[in-house]
Amino acid sequence: MVAGKCVEQYSRVLVARYLRENGFKETLKAFSRECSQSFADKETCIEPLEKIVSERIAFASRDVVQEFEGLAVEDPGDIGKVELHNAQFRPVECAFGKRSLAIGAHFCGTDDSLFLSYADRVVERYDGRWRLTDKLDVSREKFGAVKLCGMILDTQIYYFCGLDGSFVAYEPNGPKLRCKLHDRMVTHIQFFTLETDKSWLVVSCGLDNYLRVHRLVATANSIWLESIASERLLTACTSLLVVSHNGEPLVFVARTDHTHVSCHRIAYDEHKLLLSYNIALNTAEFSTFSFNVRDMVFLGQKDKNGTPTVAEGCSLLIATCHVPYMRLIQVKIPLQVVDPNTTLYNQIIRNVPTQVEQDTYSEPILKVVPYSNEVLVGNTNGIYAISVLTGRSWPLNVSNGSRVKCLDTTSDGKRLIVTLADKTVAAFDILI
Repeated sequence: MVAGKCVEQYSRVLVARYLRENGFKETLKAFSRECSQSFADKETCIEPLEKIVSERIAFASRDVVQEFEGLAVEDPGDIGKVELHNAQFRPVECAFGKRSLAIGAHFCGTDDSLFLSYADRVVERYDGRWRLTDKLDVSREKFGAVKLCGMILDTQIYYFCGLDGSFVAYEPNGPKLRCKLHDRMVTHIQFFTLETDKSWLVVSCGLDNYLRVHRLVATANSIWLESIASERLLTACTSLLVVSHNGEPLVFVARTDHTHVSCHRIAYDEHKLLLSYNIALNTAEFSTFSFNVRDMVFLGQKDKNGTPTVAEGCSLLIATCHVPYMRLIQVKIPLQVVDPNTTLYNQIIRNVPTQVEQDTYSEPILKVVPYSNEVLVGNTNGIYAISVLTGRSWPLNVSNGSRVKCLDTTSDGKRLIVTLADKTVAAFDILI
């Protein structure tokens, strides 16, 4: 009781001295009147309030740093009774007729049509109500199974990428384009609208380690492709993103054995891809430690064509190859870079461990849940939800613990499709 009274008196003296030394005379009078106590100018031996506060902040900062240094990636999070999310995943009774392995699942077009591709070279299309509307047999194209397929942005142009690097594009009842984008399998493909309903950029990477840009032009009577630029990558591409900056495309590339994300711009006149800058995923400029980017998504606004747009506050969210638990790294996208070809080491916003287990063969799939601060991760043991703000992760009971092969959500975040290694195809309506 005596100790508590001493603390109270000492605190009042500290506040009174602070008010006096900073010229708050009227406030000091009011404070003295409320406390029914006069404060003489004789407490010179007492430490200033600012010094006590600064020392406390320094101590707390050191304590936090020490706590983080001792935090292992497998340490359980103390989530208490906090509700992690309020989304509900309602299974959809949809008659997915195929029983072979689904190797591709993509929502496309303005109506978010679902394209499912199977290992036996059959592609099925479903409408917004999960009803089968089209069944395509791509075996006649003789380029093997199809993993990447769908519709180009908000058009009615179908596209398919074969295992031999082939690219097929056509509109129903229209002319068909068939060409080779790469010498080997196309692993990543992105589109960018140049002129609405007239021409598009096709940006792709393949197992031949080339990053290539083509221009696709479609008219009522013809459809063709012309080469714009090509760049040989030192190692294989692991993730590809095309974004819009002031109406011009920027190409972000992550590749194996490279702890940077590279940003390229297109020099049309020179038919080249020019390096704009690199974003470092670690803060050490000289380090012998490196890790791979497994997947990458854009966090920010999109334009009317669904293309990510660089603006204030946008960022990239990156899934790494760390074992036994994946890490998530969030980096800022600079709005302007003064020195081209530079490497930026100060763009990291967050670098957090997760509870997503993985091994050296895992291929995590990142998908953004629109209008929330959550992302979904499909991985070896199922699907996890991760809060971007807190880094907390928790498993979702939607995959029965099987390895996730494909994962996608609609643009409005109301539907989810999951294909598993046990040949299961599961569909869910997301209720928030």
